[in-house]
Amino acid sequence: MQENRDGMNSEAMTIREGACRCGAVRARLAHPPSSTLPAGRECDCDYCREHDGVWLSPPDARLSILAAAALVEQRQGAMQARFLHCPECG
Repeated sequence: MQENRDGMNSEAMTIREGACRCGAVRARLAHPPSSTLPAGRECDCDYCREHDGVWLSPPDARLSILAAAALVEQRQGAMQARFLHCPECG
């Protein structure tokens, strides 16, 4: 078995991938196959409704983001949440 930098077993991970609308930003979520991903949660604030925000926070998963260009950062509300957007399609 091989462990990655986070100490997780990289050979026994389930990988899920996705991308923004234009494909410039790709995301990879790796989690143990035995873990059950929680259902995505929709926030009803104006910001999340405008951006089709859905939250997923499995505690034993690792998220990797690959971007062709620098991501655009935006903060909302009490400045606690950090949102990163594709510079091309938002």
